[in-house]
Amino acid sequence: MVRKHLKSVKDGIRRFEATLNAADNGWAELSYPIDYDTRAVRDALAKLGEVCDRGLAEVPKGGHPSEPGRLICAIVVVEAWTKVHGQQPSAASRQPQQRCDDYWRACGYPSLGYPRNWERSAGRRDQRYKRVSAL
Repeated sequence: MVRKHLKSVKDGIRRFEATLNAADNGWAELSYPIDYDTRAVRDALAKLGEVCDRGLAEVPKGGHPSEPGRLICAIVVVEAWTKVHGQQPSAASRQPQQRCDDYWRACGYPSLGYPRNWERSAGRRDQRYKRVSAL
């Protein structure tokens, strides 16, 4: 959502600069003198644009990643599941996803709602676990 807002500000800067350009050209046609220099406004817009660019560089595309706590929760549940059932569950399996949500709520967090919301965390857990196990 932050990325969307930063892009919206950048679009607003572009529109406002275009309006300033049109106004600068039109002020000469007025019957009274305009003693206003738009350089300060343009400088402020340039600085704001730089702030937006820095923010866009820091905020990942595609939304924010799942919370690290969710990954840890998925690791605990998958490890326990593997011990009890003798095999690691699939990231798409509904029962382990429901257990992840149960454990998450037991830790004091609100439910993620639909159990499939755990699929990404469990899948990331599989990828990271394989990397760590290879060491």
